[in-house]
Amino acid sequence: MNFSILPEAFFLWFSTILTDLSQYQFGKRFTVICFYIILSKAADMIISNILLPIAIRTSFDVDEHFVRFIRRPAVLSVFLLAFSTPPS
Repeated sequence: MNFSILPEAFFLWFSTILTDLSQYQFGKRFTVICFYIILSKAADMIISNILLPIAIRTSFDVDEHFVRFIRRPAVLSVFLLAFSTPPS
């Protein structure tokens, strides 16, 4: 799957709401960062609402600690992708 189109689609949707932002490089960068903030929050919700309860139900404690340990780096890596994605 090619997910590289998602920031551009979000930018087009966001720029129709705020038409003045699409003229400036700052506006394009702002929309990309907003997209990745929403995406990182979604990753956080998936980890804490889906993966963590599954790990808690198991009889091993290692997987629960692993999910709690990996949560913050996963969310931060999704958020930091915003700074490596060039605006179109």
